[in-house]
Amino acid sequence: MKIKICGVSNLGDATEISAAGADYIGLIFAEKSPRRIDASATRAVASAGLSAKLVGVFVDSPADFVRRTAEEYGLAAVQLHGNEDVRYLESLRGLGAELWKAVWLSSEADVEMAAEFPCGKLVIDSSRGKLRGGTGVRADWRLAALLAARRDCFLAGGISFENALEAADKVEPYGLDMNSAVEINPRKKDTALISKYLKQLKSK
Repeated sequence: MKIKICGVSNLGDATEISAAGADYIGLIFAEKSPRRIDASATRAVASAGLSAKLVGVFVDSPADFVRRTAEEYGLAAVQLHGNEDVRYLESLRGLGAELWKAVWLSSEADVEMAAEFPCGKLVIDSSRGKLRGGTGVRADWRLAALLAARRDCFLAGGISFENALEAADKVEPYGLDMNSAVEINPRKKDTALISKYLKQLKSK
């Protein structure tokens, strides 16, 4: 099972998280996010030679900005976390980075729609009001399991080390995506907690 730690905003956290065994590190480029990474920190992380792959998280950003950012920093994947549609995704074809799409599931009809989205991987997340991602709210695991049985999915939304094994057992996702539950504040991850539990979790 793959593990992604999202919302990393500085080189120190990225280095420790990668060394602890994370498969992916999420760098958020959404302007309104409290976890948004700046250009200087992105350059430092991208040039550090980390073993963890870098995923850029974008929310309804102009396609040319996504393309330019992915190419400049050598992102392994681009995670579209807004209202991006199939036409938007088509504009990013040939990017060189895998395309992921975040989805929110409230019904089996949502599962059917998500299963047909033409991208590399899906990220099943939860929402709270107008906030999408980083809310600490748990996604609907029953619906998530239906989608994960059909597509490679990361399960996000309130995933912590306390519920990670249960989530993995009930949903059987391709990977788990942790954010707010493993941070001290939006600008600082709890790297001691991550280092303590990450390798143990990946051994399951």
